[in-house]
This record gives sequence, structure tokens and C-alpha cells, in this order.
Amino acid sequence: MVEYDDAYEAMMEVDHGPLGYFGMYDVRDAVREMLARLLESRREKDAFLHEPPNFGEYTGDVCADVACQATFADAAFSQAAVAGIAPLFETLLKNAAEKLREAWAERPLPEHPNERWNWKGKKFWNPKLFRTDNGRKRESFREGTRQFLESLGHDDVLNSFTGVVFEALFEYRNAMLHEGYVWSKATLDKFCAARLDRKAPHIDRRMMPLSDDARCWGDWFQTCECDGQPWMITVTDRFAHDALLAVEDLARSLRHIESALRANSQQ
Repeated sequence: MVEYDDAYEAMMEVDHGPLGYFGMYDVRDAVREMLARLLESRREKDAFLHEPPNFGEYTGDVCADVACQATFADAAFSQAAVAGIAPLFETLLKNAAEKLREAWAERPLPEHPNERWNWKGKKFWNPKLFRTDNGRKRESFREGTRQFLESLGHDDVLNSFTGVVFEALFEYRNAMLHEGYVWSKATLDKFCAARLDRKAPHIDRRMMPLSDDARCWGDWFQTCECDGQPWMITVTDRFAHDALLAVEDLARSLRHIESALRANSQQ
């Protein structure tokens, strides 16, 4: 007889895919709805800028003020978008790590365990924790997830298009969180010079049919200038679209890892 929990999980995966299996389907839909409303608001502001009303001799000044306000509104949209998407990745990783811990059960250590396997209790299974070069534990989903998956022998999960989205999302989110809408010159220069031309690996359409071409960070971020110099960085509609597909791809990969662990434990 199939246990209730097993039957429920199977139903969720059939109906809602890997995200449903990890209890993320409703959250994903809520974020989609939020992004749709933000995108609609952005389009309304863009339409106003392209066809501003006539204020006579004051039209130029009014348009300049509106353009400035629209730039800040775009930055606010960008911050809200990444603030909604980043927790999707974080919650997925925490939920998946718990299932992976259960699936690993009493399995022996890998043939060549790394330092993370020395961690006691549930610390190993916390994707937010990572080990620094001097051996200290710190918190960062970006670094912790990479070390966690590497310890399980699946670092290839983030050596992909999904990994590039993951990196871009958290680097941008962290900059917005710590520096606000207008970043320091050092952060702007670093982001513009070292990030906007970063290429993503070619997308395997069999796994994740996003497009025929690899993306780069320049497809996801746009630079707003003031007096010819970078002023603000905002996200594009394409990034919101790709990030939602990337979280689904990550869920699919994590589900595959968990299924393989459970299958091996039953042999």
C-alpha cells in the first residue's frame, strides 16, 4: 500500500512538476503574478515617456522630471523583481536539501570526501553555509550552494545556464540590498566592466528551451546614464522571464539527484 505522503508527493509532481514536488508551486505562481503586475506598470511608464503630454513651454522640464522619476521607478521595479525571485531559489534549495538529506540516509561517505563532510549534524545539509579559505563558516546561498552541490558530486548543476542566472541574480540582489538604487562608483564600474559582457553557456534546448542563443548579462541588465556616465543598473523583462525558468530547471536537477539517491539506496 502506498503511503499518503508518497502518494501526495507523486500527485504534486505529476500536476505541478519538480517545483510542486518541493512544495513550491503556489509560491512560484504568486511570484509570477507579482512580476506580471510590475511589468504592466513598467510598460505604462514607458508609454508615457514615449508620448508625453504637451505642457507648452514647460514640456522639456516636465519631461526631464518625469524621466528621472521613471528611472527611479524602474530601479524600484528591478529591486522588487529580484526580491521576489531570489527567495524562490533560497526556499527551493532549503526544501530540496532536506529531501536530499533523507535520501542520503545511511549511505557511506563519497570516495573522496571534501572538508564539508567533516561538519556535524545538519550543518552539512544547510545550503546557506559555506567554508571560507581560512576554514571559517559563513552564510551565503550563492557560495554555500556551490560548495554543497560540489560535496555531493553534482557541481555541474551550476556550471550551466541556470548557474549563470543564479550568479547574476544574487550579485545584483546583494548590490541593491546593500547600496540602494544608486550604487557607488566602484560597484558600478565592477558590475559594468566585469559583468555585462559575461557570456552564459550555450543552452541545451532538450533540457530548457529558452532560446537558440546563449545569453549574456547584457541581455538581463541595462545601464541608465547621467551626463554620459553609468548611474543606475536595472533588470530587463528578459531576466525576470529567464530567472523563473532557471528556478524550474534547478528544481528539475535537484529532483533528479534525489531520485538517483533513493534508487541507489534500494539496490
